[in-house]
Amino acid sequence: MSRSIHANRSRRQFGKLGLFIDWNEIHRKQDVKSSALRDREIDMVPNDAVSADLLLIDVADRSPYLFFPASIEDMRAVLRALPVGSLDGVAAVRLEAGTRYINAGAKWHAVIDPFLGRKSVQIFSTVYLPMIFGTYSFRSQTVRLFGYAKSPRTALSQYEQAALELHSLATLVHEVAHHFDRLRRMGGGRPWSAMHNKAEEFADERMRVWTMEIILPYLRRKHGAATLAKIPNRVRRSLCL
Repeated sequence: MSRSIHANRSRRQFGKLGLFIDWNEIHRKQDVKSSALRDREIDMVPNDAVSADLLLIDVADRSPYLFFPASIEDMRAVLRALPVGSLDGVAAVRLEAGTRYINAGAKWHAVIDPFLGRKSVQIFSTVYLPMIFGTYSFRSQTVRLFGYAKSPRTALSQYEQAALELHSLATLVHEVAHHFDRLRRMGGGRPWSAMHNKAEEFADERMRVWTMEIILPYLRRKHGAATLAKIPNRVRRSLCL
């Protein structure tokens, strides 16, 4: 699944923050065509049962300016609580900077963060969200999450940390929902091109449900209800909460 679906998600999210983004539709058309070819190559649903505790979560890029707010244990705790079978067939979760991917895929000229040089939006003081949060590749069955950029000297408040964990974990389950959708729900010979627009709706809906049922209760136990109540509305709105 290419950038275009996730760009559409970013467009809605940043639109809710009051930001306008002009996206190029060429990548969406290219994805429809390449997805149709993939349908001819791969028809079988993987039978590989995957445990959250054994799933490979690989930190592919490291930098003092690259920040992954949700720890690997946070991710595993949320993934354990997903419905049985949601992870089956997932090869890996990769934590990356994604600089080239983001700058090539995000057509709107956003702020270029001073730390990693990516197209970004500033969310807190010296903390930048990448214009593309993550992506899922059906060919490799890999989820890629793109970290946040910040100065190593920046100390986050507890509510800022909780807000970024919420955002990161919601992105994780959104991409897992794409995996589940593509492998389990779109069978029966239906072409991917015909389901293209509905795929993002499905992933958004699953993200909201899993955020309310799994992520927020987990963060409430970790940080306390008072801290979660301080998470800025712009972060909640970006997740349609």
